Amino acid sequence: DEMVELETGGLVLERGGMEEAQTGVRLRFPDTDADQQPGVALSEAGAEGERIDIVSPVSMDRGAAKRLADELAEQAAASRDRAAIRLGAGGLKHEAGDLVALQG
Repeated sequence: DEMVELETGGLVLERGGMEEAQTGVRLRFPDTDADQQPGVALSEAGAEGERIDIVSPVSMDRGAAKRLADELAEQAAASRDRAAIRLGAGGLKHEAGDLVALQG
């Protein structure tokens, strides 16, 4: 986990999950470029790490399958990121339910 201390009022932003290896996607699909024979598209991300296997019933060409595999890998990576904000004693002026806006 990475912690970044900001200058404003003892606010600490903690981010985690970004140092993990990216998850790749292996998409199996009916390939329209090969008379509906089974095709496989691999995402660029996560080529050496863990892979999610997805079987699509939707026919598509190899280019569309590759773009879809890349998009699914990006979504999997984004879902792992998390952020937690902790306020110091100066931040106690806020109560549960208060709306706080961060600049930057």
